[in-house]
Amino acid sequence: MKVIYHIILTLMLVLTIAAGLCAFAWRNLEQEINSLDSYMVEDYVAGYENELSEIKALKSPEEKITRLKALEVKLEPVKLLDRLSKIKVQVYKDLIRQLLQINAHDKAVATVDRWIAHNARDLTAAVSKVQVLYQNPQTRAQSKKLMAEIFKKHPDVLMVAKTHQQMLSLGADR
Repeated sequence: MKVIYHIILTLMLVLTIAAGLCAFAWRNLEQEINSLDSYMVEDYVAGYENELSEIKALKSPEEKITRLKALEVKLEPVKLLDRLSKIKVQVYKDLIRQLLQINAHDKAVATVDRWIAHNARDLTAAVSKVQVLYQNPQTRAQSKKLMAEIFKKHPDVLMVAKTHQQMLSLGADR
C-alpha cells in the first residue's frame, strides 16, 4: 500500500513540475511559442497548397476532376473562418472550371451550390452561379432571374454590375 502511495505522490509531483514548466514557458517564451505555432500552421497549410498545385499541373481534365473532388472531400469539415477556407474556395473554383470544360453543367451547378453553402455571403460564388447557369441554354432564364436579384441587392458592387451589364448586352437571343 505504501508503494502505491509513493507512486501516486511521485506522479503528482512530476505533474506539478510539468505544469509549472509549461506556465513558465508560456509566460517567458512567447516569441518562441509563436514561432513554433507559425511553423506548424504554415506546414499544415502548405501540404494542401502543394496538393492543389500538383492537381493543377495535371493534363487530363478527368484526372483533375477526380483529384479535386477527393481534395474537396478532405476539406469538407473546413469552415468559413478556418485557415484552409481559401484553399477550399480555390478547389471549388478549379472544380467548376474543369466541369464546365467537359460540359458537366449540372455537376458544376451543384459545386457552386456547395461553395455558396460554405459562404452564403460570397458574391463571387453567387455571380459564378449566374455564369454557370447562363452557359447552359436550359437554365439561362434562371440565370437572368438570379442576376437580377443579385443586382437589385448589390448594384454598387463592380463585379455584380459588370456581370449584369454583360448579360444585358448579350441580349435575350442567346
